[in-house]
Amino acid sequence: LGDSSSSNTLDTPQVGMCFSAEEEVRDFYKSYAQGLGFGISKLGSKKGDDGQIKCFSFGCSKNGKTIPKVKNSFYPRACSKTDCKAKINITVQNDELCVITSIQLDHNHALSLRKSRYFRCNRVLDSQTKMKLELNDQAGITLSKSFQSYNLLLKLVVMKIYRLMRESVEIMWLKHGD
Repeated sequence: LGDSSSSNTLDTPQVGMCFSAEEEVRDFYKSYAQGLGFGISKLGSKKGDDGQIKCFSFGCSKNGKTIPKVKNSFYPRACSKTDCKAKINITVQNDELCVITSIQLDHNHALSLRKSRYFRCNRVLDSQTKMKLELNDQAGITLSKSFQSYNLLLKLVVMKIYRLMRESVEIMWLKHGD
C-alpha cells in the first residue's frame, strides 16, 4: 500500500489472467497501452449458439490495413494503419469469468508515450461537457456552435472575474488613500 515503486510499475498482460467483466479487461489493457504509448480498439467478438459472447479480443489501434478510397491518386491520404499484430484474446467461461488465452505484445511501429493521451481510446469528457454536447445535439446545434457557446461562456466568466478584481483594487486604493 505504501510502496511508491509498485505504483510506477506497469502490469503486463499474462496468459491466464482473470477478470470479472469485459469492461475490466478493457480498462486493464487500456492502462497498459497508455503506459506504453499506443491506442487500443476492440478487434472483434464471437457469440455462441445461446447469443452470449464466448470470446473477444483487444488490440493495437493500428491493427489492420486500410484500402485507399482516393479518387485522385496524386494526393493520397495519410494512413494510420500499419497492420500491427499486437493484441490479447480473451475467452468468457461459463461462470462469466474473462480469461486471457493468448497474447501478442510486439508492435511493428514506434510507440509514443507523449502522444498516448491524444489517442481516441484515451480521450475522456467530463460529465458536464458530455451532457451539454448531448443536449446541443438533440437540439440540432452543431459541434462548432457548441464550442463557440462554450468560448462565449468562458469569456463572460473571465470578464466577470476581471471586473471583480478591478473593483477590489479600487476599494483597496480608496482605503489606502485615506
